[in-house]
Amino acid sequence: MKKTSLFNLPSSLLFGSQKWLFPVLILWISFVFIFFFVKLYAGWDGFANFFSSSPFSPPSADFSKRLNVWKESFLGLATGFLVMGILWSYGKRLFHWLSLEAPPATRFCLEIGLGIFLLNTFWLGLGLTRLWMEPLWLAGFVFSTFLFLKDLLKLYRKGIAIVSPKSINLWLALICGFYFVFLLLHSLLPETFFDSLNYFLGMPSFWLWHHGICDYPTHLLSGYFHGGSLFFMNGFVLAETEGAKVLAALVLLWIALACYGWAKELAGPKAGAVAATAVMTFPLLYLNSWAVRVDGLLTFVLLPFLYALEKGGSLKKGGRNWIVIAGIFAGLALSIKPTAIVTIGAALIALLWRDGFEIFKRKGWMIFAGILLLEIGPWLLKNACFAGNTFFPYAISRMGGRSFPVWSQERLLHENQQFLPMDHGILSVLSLPWRFTMPGAGDDQFIGPLLLAFLPLLLLLRFKNPSLKFLARTLLLSFVLGLTLSHMLRFSIPAFVLVFLVLSVTLTFLKDGRLKLLWTGAIVLSALLCFGQYFSLSATQYDGWGIWSGKESHQGYLSRNISAVDQRGSADNQLIHWINGNLPKDARLFVVGDSQVLYFPRQVYANSVFDEQFFAIAARNEKDSEGILRKLKELGIAYLIINERLGRRNSREYHQYELSRDQWRRMDDFVHRGLEPLSSSNLGILYHVKENLGKFEPRISNPFLYFSPQAMNFFQDLTNKNQQKAILDLEELIKCFPGEKFLISKQDQLINGQKT
Repeated sequence: MKKTSLFNLPSSLLFGSQKWLFPVLILWISFVFIFFFVKLYAGWDGFANFFSSSPFSPPSADFSKRLNVWKESFLGLATGFLVMGILWSYGKRLFHWLSLEAPPATRFCLEIGLGIFLLNTFWLGLGLTRLWMEPLWLAGFVFSTFLFLKDLLKLYRKGIAIVSPKSINLWLALICGFYFVFLLLHSLLPETFFDSLNYFLGMPSFWLWHHGICDYPTHLLSGYFHGGSLFFMNGFVLAETEGAKVLAALVLLWIALACYGWAKELAGPKAGAVAATAVMTFPLLYLNSWAVRVDGLLTFVLLPFLYALEKGGSLKKGGRNWIVIAGIFAGLALSIKPTAIVTIGAALIALLWRDGFEIFKRKGWMIFAGILLLEIGPWLLKNACFAGNTFFPYAISRMGGRSFPVWSQERLLHENQQFLPMDHGILSVLSLPWRFTMPGAGDDQFIGPLLLAFLPLLLLLRFKNPSLKFLARTLLLSFVLGLTLSHMLRFSIPAFVLVFLVLSVTLTFLKDGRLKLLWTGAIVLSALLCFGQYFSLSATQYDGWGIWSGKESHQGYLSRNISAVDQRGSADNQLIHWINGNLPKDARLFVVGDSQVLYFPRQVYANSVFDEQFFAIAARNEKDSEGILRKLKELGIAYLIINERLGRRNSREYHQYELSRDQWRRMDDFVHRGLEPLSSSNLGILYHVKENLGKFEPRISNPFLYFSPQAMNFFQDLTNKNQQKAILDLEELIKCFPGEKFLISKQDQLINGQKT
């Protein structure tokens, strides 16, 4: 095959007749890189911040204590890699049963993906029947481990390599290796990411206490699909959050391997190495892998889907089985995140665009649709039963069921569309790539400079190769459909990965070695310069030297990080320790003001920020404080934690407690008559819920007071030194909370101060 057969225009024609194009491209790439890294907010200052805690300081813990810390870290690592082996072991059997063949790297990723499908099906089946029991897990784990070790021994005897040693470029391998090791180090830190504690791990943690998938009536986010959470549970149940985070790190490795295999198949091993490096060092995907998030997992599952779909459309013999496996991956992707419909739809349109309606006459499409529906069917049924809407959280206006409060829905839409306003005509469209890329121009989504720098070259290329044509059209449609859905670029990660795959294949295959060198050099330069930002984020957001050096226990790390920055954690460690030492294991908690409940080792209920808050509903609907107590008892709640700091912030941002004077009086009476304070810390107050209302005892300040708009107005006026307005606000606040004597004292101080 000639090198020009992939494209209409070889590089000799592209730059030969117009020699000025190449220098202009160099100038443009240089300008984008310089401007990007000058604007980047951390840069290499992060290197100093990263090492500021000095891992070489004198030891503060003896070796035995360090060994205990390292044992926990090793357990997380071992769990992640063992789960990967088990996934491969199961997936290879299904791959063989379907009589499919693929190159080693691609085959490995396809087998991992099929393994995820099988284990997710196992989790889902046991979950819906409420059979998440430890004896079943233990038996399944032991059996799966022996099966994997048997397959590993066979593989060792055959001596099959996933990556060809001849294709390894030393510099690219070192960069990928350094990135992966740095990623693994961060996977050994206990999870503190908001969405993980609240959603990706918080939700299955709630289900684990109920031995399966059940209704979580106070949490709106329980209505989403949770196929990604089921995947992370493979590590979570064995090694807690660290086991899940190692799996998140391995997902990035699988994505890089998938791109390596596909690029190698199209243009040789050098193209594969370049594509893998571009993907491994892509900032948006790399940072996504530092925490338990589903966007990276979704990207990985979509790559085998695209590969299988393209094979199924191209091969006349054996194409049906590839279409079948494409259906498996499409259903798996939708169960992880319904937004996968963007890439799936784009790929089907691209296939139709390339091959016409003849493609749908092939056998296998009915099986494709049937498998897809079987995979997402249980999640649709769950939503219909629990949320009252089969397609929740979509089509709420038509289907009914649980719904977002008005303010929450507006906030959610604003978060998805605020960054790239399209209100200045054609310039809005033309400036999109610039606003995506440059720090401060959009929402500071860290995607690096590569895409913008090579966008002109990408637009010049026209492909003859059917696979590249399919990929190019898919990525174009994915960007268009994805940006219509949301301006959050993490929803478009699969499209970015396809861009790097296409560019790596294209520029490595062309005759002009300058373009290959330019692309590879730009990848290496971007990878090196971006690391300053990673050092800074690591130092300011993670600070993991205590764990890595063995000086700090995992509990100590959580206590320090969660207490120091309450936005990143749930209730602080001090309160958790008190609860574990003094409350029964079966005591059911309700957390107010915060939904990050992962680290409470018991049944915990909470509202997400998008929910209408439980106590706001009770105050509106119940006639008196006794009714509020009754609603709480209906959930079986025995103890209440009120996170005053986060509750105040969330109430202000999401307008959660818009209550009348009488409704606040009801709440105030309930707090002082129905709750008994047990313990407090800098982040929360723990109350015991009484069996019956007692006498009015205002022993400590009512924390709900600070959630009210009246209190927020008062404190804002004090800050602005608007004393007269503050006095008026305080009068209204006293009418809402007549039991708070300190408010009357504060009123006297303000009035006397005004007279003075």
